[in-house]
Amino acid sequence: MNILFFTGSGVFFKSGVNKDSLYAIEKAAFVIVLDDESNVLDVDDVTTFSKFGRSLLHGKCHNRWFDKSFRVIFYKNG
Repeated sequence: MNILFFTGSGVFFKSGVNKDSLYAIEKAAFVIVLDDESNVLDVDDVTTFSKFGRSLLHGKCHNRWFDKSFRVIFYKNG
């Protein structure tokens, strides 16, 4: 685990809603991501495949949980 996260987790996730939320996320089998971006895959434009792939893999990095092997991602445009 990332040493910065581990060090900060003692401060930010020690009690309260943060502790409960992190516990629920860590114990979950998968996560559902509600992305605030729209994403369109255009089969006639190969550059959209790379953009779509990057979005599925890591998005903006703040709303993906990389320790989960299964994520369901819903984009703003469905």
